[in-house]
Amino acid sequence: MKKYIIILSMLFAFGLIAEAQTPRHINLELLGAYNMVGFSFDSRFSENSRFGYRVGIGYGFSISKSFFSYSRGHYVSVPLNAYYLFGKKSHHFETGLGVFPIYGNLYSETEFEFYPDYDSHGSYNNGIGYSCFGRLAYRFESASKPLSVSAGIDVPFKTPYSFFEKAIIILPSISIGYRLK
Repeated sequence: MKKYIIILSMLFAFGLIAEAQTPRHINLELLGAYNMVGFSFDSRFSENSRFGYRVGIGYGFSISKSFFSYSRGHYVSVPLNAYYLFGKKSHHFETGLGVFPIYGNLYSETEFEFYPDYDSHGSYNNGIGYSCFGRLAYRFESASKPLSVSAGIDVPFKTPYSFFEKAIIILPSISIGYRLK
């Protein structure tokens, strides 16, 4: 599996240095593979190509409190994905596959208030993992206007080093982008 991740990373690096990279966008990413909020660089392999790639960074956090425990976590991800656009003119259906390495910092604490002699203390768990994901989205991208909008779902798959408890999760995603000249 590591071999496939290295090959995918090399393909993205090759795409970054390709000469014809139009159209290009800087995007604000909400939810999906970007956790809660993130930014990405989006480009096609050539001016008329329907194939493209997206490279970004995202941040998210979680808080969970139950009767006996409390936990909070901070996550940083670096999503990389390749996509293909179906459709004509401004309206496209985007399909893609990617990987997002993720760094997580989780703090958890167990508390038993009904045991007065119990010493409550927390534990920190830091880790690096990755997950692969599929992307299905509607994308509006006008040739005459610099704004692009995308809404869809990212579907991460559980991998040996992911933080997910379920095999497949469906995450909504929204992207608002500005085309670079």
